[in-house]
Amino acid sequence: SANPPIHERVAYRALTDSQCTRHISKLATLIQACSNAAQSALTNAGLICHDAKAEGKYLWVRHPQFNDSAALAEQLERMQISLAPGRIFRPDGLATPWFRLNVSSPVNSLIRALQTS
Repeated sequence: SANPPIHERVAYRALTDSQCTRHISKLATLIQACSNAAQSALTNAGLICHDAKAEGKYLWVRHPQFNDSAALAEQLERMQISLAPGRIFRPDGLATPWFRLNVSSPVNSLIRALQTS
Protein backbone atom coordinates (compact mmCIF):
# COMPACT_ATOMS: atom_id res chain seq x y z
CA SER A 1 0.00 0.00 0.00
CA ALA A 2 1.11 3.52 -0.70
CA ASN A 3 2.16 5.89 2.05
CA PRO A 4 -0.22 8.79 2.56
CA PRO A 5 1.07 12.14 1.31
CA ILE A 6 2.93 14.25 3.81
CA HIS A 7 0.07 16.72 4.31
CA GLU A 8 -2.24 13.88 5.36
CA ARG A 9 0.30 12.66 7.90
CA VAL A 10 0.79 16.15 9.29
CA ALA A 11 -2.97 16.70 9.59
CA TYR A 12 -3.40 13.30 11.25
CA ARG A 13 -0.68 14.09 13.77
CA ALA A 14 -2.10 17.53 14.49
CA LEU A 15 -5.48 15.98 15.23
CA THR A 16 -4.28 13.02 17.29
CA ASP A 17 -1.02 13.98 19.01
CA SER A 18 -1.73 15.46 22.47
CA GLN A 19 1.24 17.84 22.28
CA CYS A 20 -0.03 19.24 18.97
CA THR A 21 -3.61 19.56 20.19
CA ARG A 22 -2.44 21.42 23.32
CA HIS A 23 -0.41 23.81 21.17
CA ILE A 24 -3.34 24.38 18.79
CA SER A 25 -5.62 24.99 21.75
CA LYS A 26 -3.21 27.58 23.18
CA LEU A 27 -3.02 29.31 19.80
CA ALA A 28 -6.82 29.37 19.50
CA THR A 29 -7.09 30.90 22.98
CA LEU A 30 -4.50 33.55 22.11
CA ILE A 31 -6.25 34.43 18.84
CA GLN A 32 -9.59 34.73 20.63
CA ALA A 33 -8.04 37.02 23.25
CA CYS A 34 -6.61 39.21 20.47
CA SER A 35 -10.00 39.24 18.75
CA ASN A 36 -11.82 40.23 21.95
CA ALA A 37 -9.34 43.03 22.66
CA ALA A 38 -9.48 44.31 19.08
CA GLN A 39 -13.29 44.27 19.01
CA SER A 40 -13.47 46.12 22.31
CA ALA A 41 -11.01 48.82 21.22
CA LEU A 42 -12.67 49.25 17.82
CA THR A 43 -16.17 49.44 19.29
CA ASN A 44 -15.05 51.94 21.94
CA ALA A 45 -13.60 54.07 19.12
CA GLY A 46 -16.96 54.13 17.31
CA LEU A 47 -16.30 51.51 14.66
CA ILE A 48 -18.74 48.69 13.98
CA CYS A 49 -17.69 45.03 14.13
CA HIS A 50 -19.82 42.67 12.06
CA ASP A 51 -20.05 39.71 14.41
CA ALA A 52 -19.08 40.02 18.06
CA LYS A 53 -18.98 36.22 18.35
CA ALA A 54 -16.65 35.81 15.38
CA GLU A 55 -13.82 33.37 15.83
CA GLY A 56 -10.64 33.34 13.86
CA LYS A 57 -7.92 35.77 13.03
CA TYR A 58 -9.97 38.23 10.98
CA LEU A 59 -12.69 40.72 11.83
CA TRP A 60 -15.08 42.48 9.48
CA VAL A 61 -15.25 46.12 10.52
CA ARG A 62 -16.71 49.35 9.18
CA HIS A 63 -16.25 53.01 9.93
CA PRO A 64 -19.64 54.74 10.09
CA GLN A 65 -18.42 57.74 8.05
CA PHE A 66 -17.12 55.77 5.05
CA ASN A 67 -19.42 54.15 2.48
CA ASP A 68 -16.46 52.73 0.59
CA SER A 69 -13.74 51.05 2.62
CA ALA A 70 -11.36 51.42 -0.34
CA ALA A 71 -11.36 55.18 0.27
CA LEU A 72 -10.57 54.55 3.93
CA ALA A 73 -7.80 52.11 2.95
CA GLU A 74 -6.26 54.71 0.62
CA GLN A 75 -6.35 57.35 3.34
CA LEU A 76 -4.74 55.03 5.88
CA GLU A 77 -2.15 53.76 3.38
CA ARG A 78 -0.69 57.29 3.32
CA MET A 79 -0.15 56.82 7.08
CA GLN A 80 1.47 53.42 6.47
CA ILE A 81 -1.48 51.49 7.92
CA SER A 82 -2.89 48.66 5.83
CA LEU A 83 -6.31 47.11 5.83
CA ALA A 84 -8.14 45.00 3.27
CA PRO A 85 -11.10 46.82 1.71
CA GLY A 86 -14.14 44.59 1.41
CA ARG A 87 -14.47 45.09 -2.35
CA ILE A 88 -11.49 42.79 -2.97
CA PHE A 89 -13.48 39.93 -1.43
CA ARG A 90 -16.58 40.54 -3.52
CA PRO A 91 -16.93 38.75 -6.85
CA ASP A 92 -18.52 41.85 -8.38
CA GLY A 93 -15.86 44.18 -6.90
CA LEU A 94 -18.51 46.69 -5.83
CA ALA A 95 -17.81 49.19 -3.07
CA THR A 96 -18.67 48.21 0.47
CA PRO A 97 -18.13 49.98 3.79
CA TRP A 98 -16.75 46.80 5.36
CA PHE A 99 -13.05 45.99 5.57
CA ARG A 100 -11.22 42.95 6.86
CA LEU A 101 -8.74 43.38 9.66
CA ASN A 102 -6.31 40.87 11.15
CA VAL A 103 -6.88 40.74 14.92
CA SER A 104 -3.14 40.80 15.51
CA SER A 105 -2.71 44.07 13.59
CA PRO A 106 -1.89 47.25 15.53
CA VAL A 107 -5.50 48.26 16.23
CA ASN A 108 -4.49 51.18 18.45
CA SER A 109 -2.43 52.68 15.60
CA LEU A 110 -5.46 52.35 13.32
CA ILE A 111 -7.68 54.08 15.87
CA ARG A 112 -5.18 56.92 16.41
CA ALA A 113 -4.88 57.40 12.65
CA LEU A 114 -8.65 57.59 12.29
CA GLN A 115 -8.91 60.16 15.08
CA THR A 116 -6.27 62.42 13.51
CA SER A 117 -7.66 62.21 9.97
